[in-house]
Amino acid sequence: MNASQRLDAAIGHCLQDLWKPAGAAVAICAPDDMIWSRCFGERQIGSGKAIDEHTVFALASGTKTFAAASLAHLIGQSRIDWDTRVVDIDPSFDAGDAAVTAALTLRDLACHRTGWPSSEGRHRGAASSRADLVRRLRYHGFRHPFRQNFAYCTDGFSLIGHVVDIASGMSWERYAQAHLLAPLYMNRTSFSVAEAEGTGNFAQPHLQLLDGERVAVPWYYEDGIATPAGGANSCLADLSKWLSAWLNNSPDMTPWPTEQTVIMQTPQIADAGPFADKELSCAVTEDLTDEGYALGWYTHRYRGERVFHHTGSIRGFRSMMAVLPEQKLGFIALVNSDDIYLPRALFQTTMDTLQGGDPLRWTQSFLALEKAWHVTNAGKYRRASDPRPDTSDARTNISDVVGTYQDDGRYGTVLIASNGDGLQLQAGKLHYRILSTGNDSFRCELSAGALVIDQGPLHLQRDGSQRVIGFEYQGAMFKRTA
Repeated sequence: MNASQRLDAAIGHCLQDLWKPAGAAVAICAPDDMIWSRCFGERQIGSGKAIDEHTVFALASGTKTFAAASLAHLIGQSRIDWDTRVVDIDPSFDAGDAAVTAALTLRDLACHRTGWPSSEGRHRGAASSRADLVRRLRYHGFRHPFRQNFAYCTDGFSLIGHVVDIASGMSWERYAQAHLLAPLYMNRTSFSVAEAEGTGNFAQPHLQLLDGERVAVPWYYEDGIATPAGGANSCLADLSKWLSAWLNNSPDMTPWPTEQTVIMQTPQIADAGPFADKELSCAVTEDLTDEGYALGWYTHRYRGERVFHHTGSIRGFRSMMAVLPEQKLGFIALVNSDDIYLPRALFQTTMDTLQGGDPLRWTQSFLALEKAWHVTNAGKYRRASDPRPDTSDARTNISDVVGTYQDDGRYGTVLIASNGDGLQLQAGKLHYRILSTGNDSFRCELSAGALVIDQGPLHLQRDGSQRVIGFEYQGAMFKRTA
């Protein structure tokens, strides 16, 4: 059995026998073409529409490679540098700490050493624009001191987009389209869900319930706001062109200055410490060394071979891209299910096959992590058709809760309103149903097509007269406004 046959068998085993996602597309590319691919499953379960090399998936955080490259392109025009401070581009910027505000550079943002946590899944959806999201960063707080640790912060890449907006005089999306996608003829790649769905050949995201059923849900992302952090959508055919630009690194094949490729692939900070992601060493316990983050890319060595990669994860989609510079090969995995470890398992299977090792050496380790993740996370989803839990609570009258509230600025002003469907929490574009769980406690839920997704607990606060004066949600304290 040759390497291609071994890879076919190993990838097929992962997809057909172990994970069984709704669908997946996997490929290996060389500097000038795609040389191997495998497509599995359906764009939407039950649709009968097969996935192919042109089916568009969400890249999620794989978009960060585009954000870094957009900076490299701007640098090539002598408009900025990696060590340009954000305040030199936007004098109104406030990081939430005077010393950090004065020192924060584009390099800090592109390698996740700001110290900020991320707001996805929380208040990012409350922002009305990218500039509004950037304004809210001052309220984030810090997970660790500035530049002292790696701590993944996806909002740093939204701020990169904000810098490009200002420095280029056009939106980041338009800039990346004109200067990155168009030169590479990436005609099926876009920066909005509407454009992706407009192609006709797109994958629908799926979530998996505790009982194992996979259910299609609406495709959602904060387009135009957090796009540089995770809003690109693409397919195998286009992404092979993207990785070829990195593999070739030549003036006629690479949209950014070729000297910037080495800079973007130079490790800036170790993926280590209390906030380390350890994306592959979570399962691969031998032969993997030097985990770090460069500029828009994770980096490590496997059996001495350099690897640059990025995974991606949004609701119902998972992805991974990798560049193997010594072998002049690129890897792509796109999945339209919430199988967070599957792209990593597919990559490691490919890596071991290419190196002549056991293709399935680490597969069971990734699968064990997948099963544990599923048990922890799938309980957040329930069918919209299922009976609602009992919401009776004699202590809490709806009229006591309805009103306007405000936190320190992360969410800003929010409204709790009553309609025919009960209580609703409204914060910008976020609209959650609120269900009582008793004793002034509630759960927030998001409607997502056939499913409802748990968005966490909300707890009321009362004064000595038992009047509702505020509530706590997602670590933020909200006070009733006059």
